[in-house]
Amino acid sequence: MVWLTMISAHSGYVSALLGPLMVTGAGMGLIFGFGMVAATGTFGVAPRDAGVAPASIDTGQQLGGSIGIALLGTIAVGATSGNPAAAQSSPAPSGVFGAIACPLRQVGDRRG
Repeated sequence: MVWLTMISAHSGYVSALLGPLMVTGAGMGLIFGFGMVAATGTFGVAPRDAGVAPASIDTGQQLGGSIGIALLGTIAVGATSGNPAAAQSSPAPSGVFGAIACPLRQVGDRRG
């Protein structure tokens, strides 16, 4: 990326862009290749558990995101209303319940 900062308006493609783009492409290819295996949760998992591992990671990410958004909404309502008691009376805590109940219901629907 530092190499790309030396480009001027009169730089040629081969002399200024081809080298940095080749290095960037090779680096991204190496990172994304391993990153996708690690991100799917199959790295170091036995082949018979290759379906359960990514599913549990996805479930954790979905629950964490849902609960995080609900909690941040509750905090935002309490902070912007100027009334600390408003955080307890806002509809956001019911959002926390929904964030937990909806994914669990979907898991139950898939099993049945």
